[in-house]
Amino acid sequence: MRVEVDPEVNDRGLRYAYVRVEGVDPGADASELVDRVTARLRERFDLDDLKDDPIVRAYRDYLWSIDVDPTKVRPAGEALLRRALRGNFPRINAVVDSYNLASAEYRVPISCFDADKLTGDLIIRPAENGEVMVDIAGERMELDDRFVVVADEDGPVSVSPYRDARRTAVTDETERVLLLAHGVPGVEVEHLVEALKTAVRYLREGAGAESASRIITP
Repeated sequence: MRVEVDPEVNDRGLRYAYVRVEGVDPGADASELVDRVTARLRERFDLDDLKDDPIVRAYRDYLWSIDVDPTKVRPAGEALLRRALRGNFPRINAVVDSYNLASAEYRVPISCFDADKLTGDLIIRPAENGEVMVDIAGERMELDDRFVVVADEDGPVSVSPYRDARRTAVTDETERVLLLAHGVPGVEVEHLVEALKTAVRYLREGAGAESASRIITP
């Protein structure tokens, strides 16, 4: 499975990194990992100062640029970090919890697709006017070319960098995943790579991941 990036997406300053992870167990117990990492995040970050963090600022600025209000629809990494700092980090399953910890720590949105639900290769491209995606919450999103989507042969599986599709979501039966870190202007590719390295480490520890590919920056 390959991930290609349309040149127009590169022209918009968006960058990506991805990794395939095998042998994950959504039913594992990630509680100790969640408790340890969220405690460390509370020592490192202050909730009142998050808006001034340069990584948080970069994602907020990008959302403003596409007419999405980041105070209402917060970038995923920031939203997860805020919940960690408030002591109510969301618990879904061991796979989601593990990579969400890395997303919060690096303030980077990370998509996680059930690899067995993807059809063909992925392309990251501008959305087509009128294109539709049903998001993780089951809400229908009608898109236009302001947005960038990650799409397989059956259509969008993510609106970059903040919303994923329901049809490729991790479930209790998931065994193989593709993680994709989304970068915006002001966020270096190296930061995305470090976020994914940490996500893989947490998936090994919290969700029993057996192996991972090398991290690729398309």
